[in-house]
Amino acid sequence: MIRWQAIALLCCCCLLLAGCQQIPHQPGQPVNALPAAGQLYARTAAQLPPVNDLPPYEALYQSFLASGQVQQSAIDWRAMQQQLMQTDIGQCLSLPWRQWQQQNLLNLAFYRLAMNCYQEHQQHSEFKALQAYQSYLRDGILRSGNGKASYSAWRINTFADAHELLSLLGMQTQDYHAVLTASGNSMHYEVHVYDPADNRLKTVFFENQRYLHAIDGLPFPFVGLVDGWRKELLPEGANNNPAMMVPLAIALMEEKNIAEAEALLLKAVARGSLQAKVTLAEWCFQPTLHLKTSKAQCLGWLTDAADQDYIPALQLLHFLHFKTLIAGKHQLAVTELQAYINERAGPGVAEVQLARYLLQGKLTPRDTTTAVAQLQTAAKAGHPDAASFAILAQLEHQQLPAAKATAQLKQLAEQGSTTAAYLYVSDLMQQPELNEAERQQAQQLLRQAMLSYHPEAFYLYGYGLERRWFADDSQPANYYYQQAAERFFARAMLRLGNLYRDGEFVKADPLQASRWLYLCTRQGIAACAFHVGVMLDDGEGISADPAAAMRFYSFGAEQGYAPALNRLGLLYLFGKGTPEDPVKAVELLQQAASKGSVSASYYLGLLYFEGQQVSRDLVKARQYFEQAQEHPKARYYLENWQQLTTQPSK
Repeated sequence: MIRWQAIALLCCCCLLLAGCQQIPHQPGQPVNALPAAGQLYARTAAQLPPVNDLPPYEALYQSFLASGQVQQSAIDWRAMQQQLMQTDIGQCLSLPWRQWQQQNLLNLAFYRLAMNCYQEHQQHSEFKALQAYQSYLRDGILRSGNGKASYSAWRINTFADAHELLSLLGMQTQDYHAVLTASGNSMHYEVHVYDPADNRLKTVFFENQRYLHAIDGLPFPFVGLVDGWRKELLPEGANNNPAMMVPLAIALMEEKNIAEAEALLLKAVARGSLQAKVTLAEWCFQPTLHLKTSKAQCLGWLTDAADQDYIPALQLLHFLHFKTLIAGKHQLAVTELQAYINERAGPGVAEVQLARYLLQGKLTPRDTTTAVAQLQTAAKAGHPDAASFAILAQLEHQQLPAAKATAQLKQLAEQGSTTAAYLYVSDLMQQPELNEAERQQAQQLLRQAMLSYHPEAFYLYGYGLERRWFADDSQPANYYYQQAAERFFARAMLRLGNLYRDGEFVKADPLQASRWLYLCTRQGIAACAFHVGVMLDDGEGISADPAAAMRFYSFGAEQGYAPALNRLGLLYLFGKGTPEDPVKAVELLQQAASKGSVSASYYLGLLYFEGQQVSRDLVKARQYFEQAQEHPKARYYLENWQQLTTQPSK
């Protein structure tokens, strides 16, 4: 009885991190009433065919998300949990397991519960049938990523599936917490585990945002009036689960709500979160932050987490000793901690995290030289990405010539580094043209990098296909842009948005275009803000809204983006979405022209030529027309200058 209820209770608790809301019960729809994209899932769930007859996992999963049954599946899962809690395992064969499997077909955690019942009662054929489904789901999830980084996270539904997958892989969970990325628009789960297979402590990543979007009936990508997860999902989840308290506390700290953020982390610490202890300790030692919690208390909690072999805690202690920010025999502590972290987590892991702290400059002033030295040490120890990170750090801080950096990245890429592969190809593909040997090498290296799910590798591969540099592929360019965009790579979002605007490779879809461009804008990308502004300004497939367009143009203009400065200037010039202001308009157009905007130069030439909103000045007019000679209307004025200037101005 205890064993049965313990499993069910674990699954219930894990669901809290899935952010499921209470949704009114909706009766199931007949298969032919579902969206076409969702009928594959509905038919499969109704028939429960032998595993060998199941469709490819990815196709079934996408059909599930499109079926409109996700909300009901979450409700059915919770109802099943409640019934399990009330049932003795000795009576479990009376439960409607086939119906529950139909309702929870893609819920990995379901299968352990069902298999436990059939194993208890020695129902071998039923056990094996469920075990085959379990293996099908496990292998499908494992093909969705590699779990080694947020951009390569395994794709799951509820967090109970994460625990189940780790259990099937033989890993033991230490601690887990949610992490917000992509300006709060993406959320993934970071799980710290012990893997007895190689006696290592590891970090594993999961994500379920598509499932959460489907739960709430939101489109993917998620855009709207709310601020991503921060304002909607996190506050609700943080009331129940310390793993959600950590990202919400970090979000509050970013908004300067220091007291509220500290209180939330203290609550998470009280609930046993090791990551909360590490995060609070990082804050305690930031010289610009002043918390109520003392450094001594923070250090005590940090030490407690480190005593439990929690790698992030050991890494922070390593840094604090390295920079002599705490008492102790520093050199001895640094040496011992470094050796222990690398023994438990892998070669060079200690040095790489130490370099991150040194480059962040939050706890101490940034120290690029020492950071690079640490990365180079990690590379010699065998860390797969450290050498590439060292080159990037030197490039960013102008400690290495670009040509030398490219040569070094090429060498690393040819030696098998997936990180160096896409970094080198990124530089290579900035050339206007590639010869055949360069094209083949770029394609090969990008295929190598895509095996590790690097977002930029997907983007560059799509770009290579679009330029016809690469041989024909089984997928079109937009497929690779989509892969990169879904991993929140901004350039891919921009390109994908414009593909949907123009109907290239895909059916034109202005609404989908605006979603990708808006999400990209939320990443802080001026070009994306400009394109959203144009769509709103011109009413391009979406409702025209000059005032909203002005906000997007302003965002881009603040970053000095010439097209945004130009368009914003025109809004002020014509009084569109804002009161007419010729002085402000000219100022903005001049800024845009100075940054190379042909359109801005043309309009300035026209303004000074006509002399209606500014004083007529033919010298300035001709200068601006000459700057804009690529503009066909500017060429008209230049080619007919004498005739036009001898006529009275209108």
